[in-house]
Amino acid sequence: MDKRVSRQYFNDQAATWDETARNNDPLKLQALVNKLDLPTSGWILDVGTGTGILALAAAKLGAEVLAIDIDDQALAAAEENVRLNDLQDLVQVQETLLALVKGRFHLILANVAFTDQLQLAEALSQLLLSEGALIVSGFLDEDVEVLQACYVKLDLQRHALFRLGNWAAMILGLCS
Repeated sequence: MDKRVSRQYFNDQAATWDETARNNDPLKLQALVNKLDLPTSGWILDVGTGTGILALAAAKLGAEVLAIDIDDQALAAAEENVRLNDLQDLVQVQETLLALVKGRFHLILANVAFTDQLQLAEALSQLLLSEGALIVSGFLDEDVEVLQACYVKLDLQRHALFRLGNWAAMILGLCS
């Protein structure tokens, strides 16, 4: 099976995610820095948190973060990193499905495989506050047009696109 559509592939990589996923995390960090009007406070959702690196970065900027994942190894790593950085008051790490998340968020970070992005797009858009932003990554450059079209159908428009090698990330917001 193609690695980009294999959940098992990502689960197998969870223990060393910071090293193996460097193609994706710098894109989201670049997106956070370049989008000046992104909230650095408020409620942020980190979907597919992995080791929690982005949740930690958001918390260090003052945000409250709900970091979710479905992989046990990733969750253990994220919980440990939250503890080591003494951010337990700002970051909640949970093993939960996106469909079970309650509330609406100022910023949503979603670093999941392309096929999962397509399946989760509607749920992600419904959790986003009207003035919020959605940053998606974890997909290949060749998938940008398909993913963008999916979000356009959900009334989200692309504000920025970032590329690194064959990987891509997008910042999206609700159409006004």
